[in-house]
Amino acid sequence: MRSGLLSMFLLSLAATAAIPLFWINGLGQYPVPRDSYYMAGAGGQTTMIVPSHDLVVVRLGHYKGEATGTAALQRALALLMEAAPRHD
Repeated sequence: MRSGLLSMFLLSLAATAAIPLFWINGLGQYPVPRDSYYMAGAGGQTTMIVPSHDLVVVRLGHYKGEATGTAALQRALALLMEAAPRHD
């Protein structure tokens, strides 16, 4: 992710007084590179940041159907990794 875009994202979070918790994909729980990190919210909501692919993926969700949505996110991420070129 471009450093300017990341700074703008973090500033917008600070402006809302929200303090997000970022998780790393260090164990490979998602089918994205291990340099990826994400925020996980209620009902399966996820914001996944994949710096090596210059990619941000957001999944909005709710408690009803969370398991189905999470499985769909896993499949979508795998397809995105095949389609999106790596930006090293």
